[in-house]
Amino acid sequence: MWSLAPAYIGLFLWVVFFDQLPAETLARGSLAWAVFGCAAGGALAYLLFFLPLATWGVTARRPVSVIASRTFGLAGAGWVPLLLLMLIQVVWLAVAVRYGTQLLLAGLTQIRLLDSDWIQPSRSRGMTWPRPLFAVTALVWMGFISMAGRYLVRVIAALMNVYPAVVALIVGGATLMAIPALRGTATARPMLGMAVDSSLPAAAAAVVAVQMILGFFATAGLLAADWGSVCRDRSEVRRGGLVCVAMASAIIATLAILTVTGWRARGGAGSAPGLAANSFCSVLPPLFGPWIGGALLIALGLAALAPGCYAAFLIGSRMHELYPGFPRTRWTWIGAGLAWVLVMLSEGVTLFAVFSVVGALVAPAAGAMSADFLRSGGRWPGPRAGANRAGLIAWMIGVVVGLTPLLADLVGGTALRFRQPAVLLAYLAAGFAYYLLAALGAESPTEPDLIPVAEPLV
Repeated sequence: MWSLAPAYIGLFLWVVFFDQLPAETLARGSLAWAVFGCAAGGALAYLLFFLPLATWGVTARRPVSVIASRTFGLAGAGWVPLLLLMLIQVVWLAVAVRYGTQLLLAGLTQIRLLDSDWIQPSRSRGMTWPRPLFAVTALVWMGFISMAGRYLVRVIAALMNVYPAVVALIVGGATLMAIPALRGTATARPMLGMAVDSSLPAAAAAVVAVQMILGFFATAGLLAADWGSVCRDRSEVRRGGLVCVAMASAIIATLAILTVTGWRARGGAGSAPGLAANSFCSVLPPLFGPWIGGALLIALGLAALAPGCYAAFLIGSRMHELYPGFPRTRWTWIGAGLAWVLVMLSEGVTLFAVFSVVGALVAPAAGAMSADFLRSGGRWPGPRAGANRAGLIAWMIGVVVGLTPLLADLVGGTALRFRQPAVLLAYLAAGFAYYLLAALGAESPTEPDLIPVAEPLV
């Protein structure tokens, strides 16, 4: 269990995970439903994503790059999920740099080293663009953490075992400051002063919490096979998953929601410049005062950059494995360049949208692999030849299901606009599709496994 704790608990202590959960959930339902959704989201992340893939990893003693060749074939695994995961790492690198830059600049405005006008986005030709200060700062951080991920990954890995404790202290302290005002609170929506879609039931808060937790965790859930391959046995996988995935995600998300609700219940209003309204970070300056609150924002901003180093490391190393003729450093720079462009184009994009897109692309791969794991009886029969049609078609079906609500929003549709949690539906659609296609004989034949089979587990 302790081998999993730093990675997975640290993942959920990334401010990107919990910052906008309060605003997205409490705008649609009550506090009780939001908290219930956090618990349900954590349980589903463990049962559907982590447990089957980590168990397959510990049974086969192989990483996800090898296990995926069973579900998608030796040829197909190079595209799904491996190339897909690398594209998603570019997104997470962009998110890390954007959030790190945003929090650092917002913290400097709180301690009066910057004017708030310098960090407010500007509009031109009908589009919203970041200010030059933001763009240059993001570019500097992008270059720094990309090279740190390329050459100092062991140092960053050591720091990633430390920084979660700092974030945990900030989250816990903020909750303790805000929670006394929660006594007798039935709902948070009136206090938040947010527009509520009256056509949605109060349970929509729980549904959105599940969507955001699964969308955020989908990438790490797909990589659970890597962690499972280094665990001692299945018992360690189960215990580690329960504590570090199910409980950690639910507790951290709940604390963030309670903090925002408590602050609003005390009559707090307003939001820190440069930060999303009703987010966890937006209440830190008014809760602790501008100087301490600004220092906390800077600390969270620096901590937010660390996962970006790991994303840069994965981009360079995994792309070099797929295409060894291209140097690892050059792959890292290409990923960093694409990520910086995303940072510049992401003004006004919410984390709910980011989690939804990432989850819609990754969850179907996890669903198809989980279905294949169950069909194999938890054993490792070996990879499949070529491109396994059953896995690739199942993944495409899941992607369509997962992206449907977002596409409906873009075209102004209403019937499919709130078919949530779409990430969960995409996972289930891909899993059922794989079972059906396998029953129809769409699976490729099994190839001999050239990697030695691990000894039986105790």
